Amino acid sequence: MVYKNFYFNIITRIGLIFLTSLWLAFEISTPPNFYTILSLGSILILQVYALIHYVNKTNRELARFFISLRDRDSSFTIAPEEKTGSFHELARLLNETGKIIRNARIESEKQFQYFQFVVGHVDIGLISYRPDGKVIHCNQAAKNLLQMKTPKHINALNIINENFENLLNKIQ
Repeated sequence: MVYKNFYFNIITRIGLIFLTSLWLAFEISTPPNFYTILSLGSILILQVYALIHYVNKTNRELARFFISLRDRDSSFTIAPEEKTGSFHELARLLNETGKIIRNARIESEKQFQYFQFVVGHVDIGLISYRPDGKVIHCNQAAKNLLQMKTPKHINALNIINENFENLLNKIQ
């Protein structure tokens, strides 16, 4: 349905541009009437501008939508200027997609916060780190056991034992 209205509008606009071009060509070939030629030329320029603006409107809305996704902007919505037509339907679909993504992010954040809470309150010392050695998480039990604040890198644990980092890397 979205594409049907869009194509109809494009074909109609191209048809009007074609008819205006034919009329302009006819006016130029007959004894010239300056004001008619100027008027038809102006109308033709406006029609071409309107067509380009109409096609780019979709591109601008899609670009705004994808930029909001890239920037993790969950408050993005499209308010269509038209109450019917292809852009209204496109805006509705993009808003629904944005709402689904927003709800998925909220659910993911809830799960992450729950995970953080559980890991933070376990009485066993837990440290997670990336392959490059950067510490991702260190719970309170690990901090108490190591008697230090959260280490930034796993090599900071070599203070406890000079081979501590190597020992951790050997554990699968």
